[in-house]
Amino acid sequence: MSAQDNDNDTGTAAKRPTYRYYLDIRNDGKGVGPHTPPSINWWLEHRMISPEIPARRTDQTDWTRLSEIKRFSNFLSKISKLPPPSYEKAPWEAESATEKQLKKLAYFDLPFPRTNLTKGEASRLIEFFIGIDPEREEQYQNQPADEEKRSKLLQLINRLPASEREDYPVTKDLTNAEATKSIDEIKDRLEELQSEKDEEEIELQFIDIQFNDEDLREDFGYKKLSKKQLKQLGQYLDTNDPGWESKSKYDTAEVVLKLFPEQRKAEKRLAHAAHKRSHPQSSKGCLLIIVPLVGILLHVLMGNVLNIK
Repeated sequence: MSAQDNDNDTGTAAKRPTYRYYLDIRNDGKGVGPHTPPSINWWLEHRMISPEIPARRTDQTDWTRLSEIKRFSNFLSKISKLPPPSYEKAPWEAESATEKQLKKLAYFDLPFPRTNLTKGEASRLIEFFIGIDPEREEQYQNQPADEEKRSKLLQLINRLPASEREDYPVTKDLTNAEATKSIDEIKDRLEELQSEKDEEEIELQFIDIQFNDEDLREDFGYKKLSKKQLKQLGQYLDTNDPGWESKSKYDTAEVVLKLFPEQRKAEKRLAHAAHKRSHPQSSKGCLLIIVPLVGILLHVLMGNVLNIK
């Protein structure tokens, strides 16, 4: 029995201390970590590390293969006849690993297949390397940002409004971590701006349908409004006539020529528009007058016919 098995056999499970382990994954006698047993078991289950990697507990100095430490050998016995966990792969995962991925993997100075490596495999290896050697990842992030990352950051900055670009200075000593943080923040901001633009487009479409209606323009005597004018009209109505959206367009259209007198047509039918706005029930009123008159005329005609007889 390995000396490192003692933590598994003494005391009850409730009282047993949880030890962490260093892994000599580079075979340099230094090791990386320390890591918890659940993390190590996960890497073993997913075949990310070999059972023959030397490990040592944080309170000990001797290195022992994982397969010879009872807590790990028991777990290895359980999964020995099981296939590695499978998962659904995205189409891009089958593509060849990028130079950027290979460069980052090499930085960790850990063994990995350098030929026929796919994007998906490289992505999982990078995630694994970061987890198993976080100190190395911190060193990588504190390095000066490479040209590819700086170029990507500059491209994103140029898509921001001019007033916001100075919030992201690209200095000579910009680190990978700082560049990554700025890139993530700018992506979020660009999505927010796109969402605002989409909402603005929907509002402009509504204003266009309302105030560029051909009959309305004919009645009020103005030419078709441009996109810029529609935007100005919407801003004016929001400020000076809250709730205008729920009103009849004939009640708000008069403001068009007030804002844009140059849009006035040579011929217009304002009286007709005013009639529509002020007397929406006029047709019904006319019927109320006409119907009784028709009845009277019919009565007179019938009387004349009877007299003739």
